[in-house]
Amino acid sequence: MSAPEPTVSRQRAAFATFAGSTATTLLVSVQALVLMPMYLSHIGTRMYGAWLATGDLLVLMLAFDMGIPNILIQRIGASLAKNDKPAIGAYFGTGATILSGFALTLGLILASISPFVPHWVHLSGSEASLLQRTFLLDAFAICMMLINFIFQGLARGLQETTMVNASSFVATLIGFGTTLGLLLTGHGLWSISIGVAIRGGFALLGSIFFLLFVVDEEIRKSLRFDRTVVREFWQLSPTMFLAGLGYSLMNNCQVFLAALVLGPESSTIFGLTRKAADLGRNVLDAVGNASYGGFAHLYASGDRAKSRSIYREVVAIYLAVGLAIMSAYVAVNPSLVGVWVSQKMFGGTLLTVLLALSTLIGGWSYLTLSLYRSTGNHQTVSLALLSECACRLPVMLGLLYLFGLPGLPMGAILTGLVSGIWAHVRIQQQIRSDEPSIAEPATVWVARAAIFAIGVVLCAFAFKPTWSFVVSVGPVILIGAGGVFLKIDPLLARFRSKIERRVARSI
Repeated sequence: MSAPEPTVSRQRAAFATFAGSTATTLLVSVQALVLMPMYLSHIGTRMYGAWLATGDLLVLMLAFDMGIPNILIQRIGASLAKNDKPAIGAYFGTGATILSGFALTLGLILASISPFVPHWVHLSGSEASLLQRTFLLDAFAICMMLINFIFQGLARGLQETTMVNASSFVATLIGFGTTLGLLLTGHGLWSISIGVAIRGGFALLGSIFFLLFVVDEEIRKSLRFDRTVVREFWQLSPTMFLAGLGYSLMNNCQVFLAALVLGPESSTIFGLTRKAADLGRNVLDAVGNASYGGFAHLYASGDRAKSRSIYREVVAIYLAVGLAIMSAYVAVNPSLVGVWVSQKMFGGTLLTVLLALSTLIGGWSYLTLSLYRSTGNHQTVSLALLSECACRLPVMLGLLYLFGLPGLPMGAILTGLVSGIWAHVRIQQQIRSDEPSIAEPATVWVARAAIFAIGVVLCAFAFKPTWSFVVSVGPVILIGAGGVFLKIDPLLARFRSKIERRVARSI
């Protein structure tokens, strides 16, 4: 039997990564749907808001991967294109050693600052003591996630993500069950932290099984700590670490800033109003995660015309999925928050619309930056992310003081547009080709704007806090918008043909 064509393999790998990430995101959505009202009733708005704020701080710590997983994906993808398995072993072995050391160091640092964290979100006494102890367990979970990143980098670079995605899904399911059981038995805030730790542990265990039983034996035998690779990491990692820290800071500090400036109650309102958008962002990030390794592999093959075609296709897929999700989010978010927790927890129509736009623009910006980085431009993209962070944080803080909660997504929109346009121009220059390309008609953008406008109108004038409204209107907009984009966008013609063929075979 002949080996599959590289393009087919890349497509299958991208689809598997996207499907696995989306499945986990959907499970997280169900978890949030079931558990959020229980959090508020069993834990309380104040303590849950404080946990959300400190959770933002811990998510920020995931930037301490030093950029190594992203380097691995690009380098392993390029090595795979050359069938250089010893190089893959050297990159993974070296990266795993370094990142494990960073995770241990980070754990010690987080433990040392834990006594001060509760006071940053205005807690004292027994509340502060409880938050400090759960913070320590959350920090341990973050360190496990950090180590797991190195395995995810290997899987995505090899374009073999099925087992890693499956273990992540199962770990999320087990964590969900654990948290639910502990909440029902009166364990309060500990329920969340223990569930997060169990999820991180099982995901890491699944990744270790992936290395032992799925990764090619020749690669496993070539695992080693390579000083040449260390020097390569040393050249690239410092700026990538700062860039990753900056990216995480500007995207995961908004709840913390809301708590710091306006108090934990405001951070709860912001977090609940944004929750559905966060879940949508996870799906959108899966588009970039699914395409990163394959695009690095494709670009390394030297086919610039194909690279340009795939880049435009990936962006078109992102916009189709993103606008469909965000239009549905805007349309039903007031009703969702109202029936899910309480109308008092809804931050308003303006905040919802701005959150949708900031999610869409921020994800597009990072997608273009990631694909540009996959062509080997690690340092340039790192400096761009650092520059964006240096601008976004003071802009968001200033707009927060001026406009309240809507100021946070305003700042993200302004800076995301600048960085996204810059990255788009640079990658277009990188993959320029003389071959003609498919033109995208203006009607596509008219349809995109019209569908989002429908969502805004429903958000402003159709407050129906019932589950029947949410589960009927949301999916109708989501599926309808996706169908319209798939039908009219010529850049999606290849996927449209595949779907039509599959439907025809199933009839």
